[in-house]
Amino acid sequence: MAGKETVILVHGTWSGATPDRSHWYQPSVAVDDERAFTSRLDAHLTAKGSQARCWAHCLDRASDIFSWTGTNRWTERAQAAGQLADYVSKLQNEGWRCHVVAHIHGGNVVVDSLPRIAEFTGCPVGVNGAIVTLGTPFIDSMGPIIDRRDRTRRRHRIIAIPSYAIMLMLLALGLFGSLYPHGQWDFWSMFVAAIIALMVASGLILLVRRWRRGPYVSHSAALKKMAPDRPSLLAINTPMDEAWQLLHHIRSIANPFAPGMGLLGYLSQQRGQSSRRFAEINRVLGSSDFIEQSIPMKLIVLLMHAALIAVIALIFNGVSMEYRAWRPENEQNRFFYRYADAHGFMGRYFEAVTRGETPSPDLYVRVQGEFKPAADVEWRRVQTDPAALRKWKEEEDRNFRTSILAYVTFIPAFLAAWFILAASVSLLLGSKFYSALGSPIRYLRRQMRALTSLPASVGTYIAKVRGWPLIQEMAFGLENYPFKLPHAEFAPSSLSSACVQTELLSEDVLARVLNARSNWFHRNFGEITQLLSKMALSAADISFLFQLIERDTSLVHGAYYTDDECIERIAEFVTKRGQTF
Repeated sequence: MAGKETVILVHGTWSGATPDRSHWYQPSVAVDDERAFTSRLDAHLTAKGSQARCWAHCLDRASDIFSWTGTNRWTERAQAAGQLADYVSKLQNEGWRCHVVAHIHGGNVVVDSLPRIAEFTGCPVGVNGAIVTLGTPFIDSMGPIIDRRDRTRRRHRIIAIPSYAIMLMLLALGLFGSLYPHGQWDFWSMFVAAIIALMVASGLILLVRRWRRGPYVSHSAALKKMAPDRPSLLAINTPMDEAWQLLHHIRSIANPFAPGMGLLGYLSQQRGQSSRRFAEINRVLGSSDFIEQSIPMKLIVLLMHAALIAVIALIFNGVSMEYRAWRPENEQNRFFYRYADAHGFMGRYFEAVTRGETPSPDLYVRVQGEFKPAADVEWRRVQTDPAALRKWKEEEDRNFRTSILAYVTFIPAFLAAWFILAASVSLLLGSKFYSALGSPIRYLRRQMRALTSLPASVGTYIAKVRGWPLIQEMAFGLENYPFKLPHAEFAPSSLSSACVQTELLSEDVLARVLNARSNWFHRNFGEITQLLSKMALSAADISFLFQLIERDTSLVHGAYYTDDECIERIAEFVTKRGQTF
């Protein structure tokens, strides 16, 4: 096995294989560059006496190297973990000792693949060689998912076992009933007995398998039990790494856009702010509010508005009374009123009642020896005469339309007179009076505009509440993730601390790379500012910016596979880990 060692390189986000350009993790024969990472790592491994080589298992087949899409999405990383588990398991089962070097999110892909590799190969840690992660912001996204899946399976098992026992008991009772009291076996009795025997046998097999697996252990606990005698994973990182800084700070910062209140409170605040903002706009445009006027002018404005409101109220009251009188259920009362008014009875009747006297006899008529109100007698006569009733209703409809038309005609006439009076007064008191006179209308308009802006405020509230979490999810590649957003860590929290050794980039490496990063900003400042100066950024512009950062190896995140000191540390750890077998 000593002669079959290979180093598998797992790239990070936005570094998926593309036909138009080479990548740092590709074999040197494919890159054709002596300064390529694979060539330099092989040279350091040779110098330290290690038999491991980058992609040693597929030097003649460069297309067989492992690669994933590199999309910044947790589902893509989960699929890549499954593919890597199959890839490594196949090699280890063929006798290869596999060392894995992973960059950025490639480290998360490796950690997520370990339980499945351990299941397929029987290796306690999963990978039987060294694991080196470079600048990986460890995000335990799969742990909660696997734990929930395991809990769901346990609940299903808890439900299935009683159901299994009840079914077995029912079959046994059925078999007993078919045999009692004669004890004769027929086809159905033997069929039920066979089913019972099959169920008992399968139940015993499941119990034996469950006993061999031992007690239930969660995904997190299982990973933390992977504790060899010495660390098998080296995590090299630095707080100056661009990806680490972005994910760490964007997760730690509280929502800067949060409204700090509930939806109703926010809507109330926005309505008030909108109203005040519109008032300020009106003030800038030269409008004068009522509260800013002198006391005499306020009194005149109040009198003008009081007169306007009183007349409008009287008009609406008159229209309402006309409508109520015109309704069909008030026909008799309306007839009595019209009849008494037409015959001059109305005034005489009310005068007699007011003085406490008996009404004049001419208000009554004698009908079959009894005195009855003349209007009542006439109403009954009209009801029995269809032609007279139709004529009376047509006349009433005409009177109603005439009354309503009179009111409707009076409204614009009165408003015109009111505005003429207001304009005349404004000639004496100045334009401020006219502006103050319209302040109630402007106030109502401001309130209406503030109310109509509430739907947009609801959308703004949702954007403020969900905007920052969405940005966090997009940065972590965890859109639609069903659990709480995890933190970015320097070491995988899902593994036992005995498995993991963490190191920071040395001061010398950091000084060199920070100087190179400053030069990078000077070189690309023009392109970046030109890109950001656009009025609108497209998805292609954002992709170009990410590719610009990812392709330039002078940034901190590129130092892991470009600096000789870092590459030498990788080779040293791989060599030591290989010697433990």
